[in-house]
Amino acid sequence: MDVEPRVIVAQIEARRAYAVPLIIYRAGLLEYLYTGTSSCSLLGRMLCFRRRNIRVIPSELKKETVVSTDRPTLVDIPHHLGFCNQGLRRYLKRNEVFGEFMIRKGLANANIIYSFNIGCHNFLNHARCRRVKVISDIYMHPLTSHILRHEEETIRGINKNRINSDQSLYTEMYTRTFELSDTLLCPSAWVADGVRELCPQHGHKIKICPYGSSIDYNGRVNKPIRGRIFWAGRDWLGKGLHYLAQAADELKAKYPEMDFRAAGITNPKVFSMHKFRNINFLGKLDKQQMQEEFLSADMFVFPTLSEGMAGVVVEAIAAGCPVITTQCAGIDAIENGKNGILIPPRNPSSIVEAVEKVYCDREYRNILATNVRILADDYTLDAWANRLVGILKEL
Repeated sequence: MDVEPRVIVAQIEARRAYAVPLIIYRAGLLEYLYTGTSSCSLLGRMLCFRRRNIRVIPSELKKETVVSTDRPTLVDIPHHLGFCNQGLRRYLKRNEVFGEFMIRKGLANANIIYSFNIGCHNFLNHARCRRVKVISDIYMHPLTSHILRHEEETIRGINKNRINSDQSLYTEMYTRTFELSDTLLCPSAWVADGVRELCPQHGHKIKICPYGSSIDYNGRVNKPIRGRIFWAGRDWLGKGLHYLAQAADELKAKYPEMDFRAAGITNPKVFSMHKFRNINFLGKLDKQQMQEEFLSADMFVFPTLSEGMAGVVVEAIAAGCPVITTQCAGIDAIENGKNGILIPPRNPSSIVEAVEKVYCDREYRNILATNVRILADDYTLDAWANRLVGILKEL
């Protein structure tokens, strides 16, 4: 752009620990960070967010650049008291309240608004009417709700009418976000394809900007325990653990020494499901424990159905752990058979074939491990910052 970018980041929650406003601040381009309940808000301080390390505003950000409000959180009070549980509609109401707050606070000298996913439409419209450019960070595939609801229908018998009703509202909200945006930032080709599928008329607005990660193994490199297969996530259905479990049943019959390990699931009801009889549930792990799992895994298997850009896959890449995943994981740099293995979603037989290949052919496994580590440079915070600031300055 002809003038220096001045950016307001409209971020109701602490996505990626406020990495986006921090990147923009370090580049000298941040006008304000508008955010919800955090370590800088009254309610956040009362709830000791800083002590609990939840929604902590980075200390590097100057206080005068951060404007934090508790008003969206107050919308959730009826839900927490058990009176209301309309997830998407409650989310939209929080966005509406947050947008009203930002409109009152104003645009100051900003010429760019950086918003996230289904944004605060009232605020984005307010900015557009004043000729301020809008960037929307579409951090997940816009048809993810549809994909997962249909998976639930298949696995759990969820009512089709609710699926169609939810997706209709998601479609309406995403479409409006795309209309109000000048640029749609997507972290992967998978997300970009979803934007084009939902609203092909807005495909020209897409720019792909992969995120970065601050994972630091302090020079340590993966030293595998042969046959240790690792998976991580909190949602077993969306991230395909049930398909890995089907593969584990077949593989354990042939290779009983294999250890299929899953981190992140905490619900005891899941542990007791018969379908997961060959899964070794580790529960919730802290950062250090997760790193140890990546450093000791023979391979990381992640047959996810839809991500934006899967952070756990980036963690595996940084450790030099061979990755078996789907294109839906959103890691565009993986070349099938060269630095990882890409499998089709919902396909246990492809998981069996890929795991057996890596397990039995140790030379092939070592090639994957060597090549995957090279990808780590594409997914650092510095690489992400360079990409993002470059895009802002091109607008």
